[in-house]
Amino acid sequence: MLGKAVNLFVFVAILAALLAPRTSLAQRHDPRRDTMAKLAKPLTVDFTDARLEDVFDFLETVSLIDLDVMWIDDQHTEGLDKDEEVSVAAQNVSTLSIIERVLDKAQSDFEPNTWQMGDAGQLEVGPKSRLNRFKRLEMYDIQDLLFRVNNYSTVPELDLDAAIQQGGQGGGGGGGGSIFEDNEDDNIEQPTQEEQAQQIIDLIVEFVEPEQWRDNGGDGGTITYYREGVLLVRAADYIHRQLGGYSYWPARLARSASARVAEYDRAYARAQRAVEEERARAAEAAEAARASEPADENSGDAETPGEPDPE
Repeated sequence: MLGKAVNLFVFVAILAALLAPRTSLAQRHDPRRDTMAKLAKPLTVDFTDARLEDVFDFLETVSLIDLDVMWIDDQHTEGLDKDEEVSVAAQNVSTLSIIERVLDKAQSDFEPNTWQMGDAGQLEVGPKSRLNRFKRLEMYDIQDLLFRVNNYSTVPELDLDAAIQQGGQGGGGGGGGSIFEDNEDDNIEQPTQEEQAQQIIDLIVEFVEPEQWRDNGGDGGTITYYREGVLLVRAADYIHRQLGGYSYWPARLARSASARVAEYDRAYARAQRAVEEERARAAEAAEAARASEPADENSGDAETPGEPDPE
């Protein structure tokens, strides 16, 4: 009997171990994080009229990253030319910065180049038109940006005549009205949550890869307001990177921000200034509208002082 109980206990323990959720290396290990860590390592190069294919082969070998280069071939007329010659010199800068410089040298006026991260940790480089074929859907919570603060531009006005009349009644009956005059100017129509979300969408489309959004005739991504303060964005990874960043971005790369990252920061600053300027214009327009309204006809009817009462 005891032997059967022991066997049952062992069987249950083994079954529990097999069914238990595993936080294995596969969950803790993200190949994209490894790639970004390799891209953060400093490197010194001096390419002079080097073939583009040789340059990327060298960078892939030295950095130990998986480079997926979008070349021109029999199936693709858009891409990088293997035989194009580039010259890039850099000393003790991140590998990512060198790749960005090479892409800048190799791009044309009509085919801007960039990079993005693949799901398996590969670094995809080439024209944006080629990278746009790899899209994914992401949800962005913008509820905090939709918080509305009431605009109390004026304070209640005290009606002295009503206060005196109520005081003269000696407190008999309490049927008097309020001694504060209603100010209809405070009833300013506030934008709805959908209208606020559309303003945010307009800013994103204007400042983040404006030529790539479908609303502007591009094929890089679409953006839609869903509900409950959520944006649905289906776009290439290089666009998502500018919207939400990478959770696995190395601190070393953050400290030594490359030219592209600095450009994203400047775009965000421009968007913030645009929002502030729009709010200032709206406040000025509301103030001008209040100032242009005709004064209340009754406001100028003051009682003519009569003869003083005889004592």
